[in-house]
Amino acid sequence: MSILSLPDVFLNDLMRRMAIQDRLNLRLTCRAFERTVADTHAGYFEEGEIYVHHHKDRNGLRGSAYGKSPVKIRIGDLDIKIPNHELYDFLGFRTRLFSGISFGRFKIHVDQESTVEFVRLFLTNFKIEVLDFSVISDIVLENSLKIMAAVPHFPYTMSIHPLIDAEMLQFLPPMEVLHFLVE
Repeated sequence: MSILSLPDVFLNDLMRRMAIQDRLNLRLTCRAFERTVADTHAGYFEEGEIYVHHHKDRNGLRGSAYGKSPVKIRIGDLDIKIPNHELYDFLGFRTRLFSGISFGRFKIHVDQESTVEFVRLFLTNFKIEVLDFSVISDIVLENSLKIMAAVPHFPYTMSIHPLIDAEMLQFLPPMEVLHFLVE
């Protein structure tokens, strides 16, 4: 008996319990498993994260804190680093990895406006209990507000660094928790 001949309810439950790395490996074995992996929910993870941070090097040039991979995504125990020019290719890959996914908390730190639309598209078919923003600058706050406007159906929490322009705080939507960090 082939594992693929199991009833859908068993296959779906099996896929939900499988680690993301195992889903990656399984989908490479044959087309039937590739379809099974793509058509099932990835399960529940306590935490996930998307992190985009640019810094200036000693010559004043903007670059990524992760070298050639400016976007870092963490899903469960899997860390993914994506070059900026491959962001939208990754969205296609994500649809081949799962049809949906659930998180207890998903952290977002985006200081680059060009990735705001990517984050909105990336969060499609996600079920998130709390969307958590870490704000260390005015541009990160501005991008966080844009993401909140684009995905208004999630509850939010935010941690704010004390150097943020107080005028921008008036634009914050209702939140579950708002932390003001002290230096």
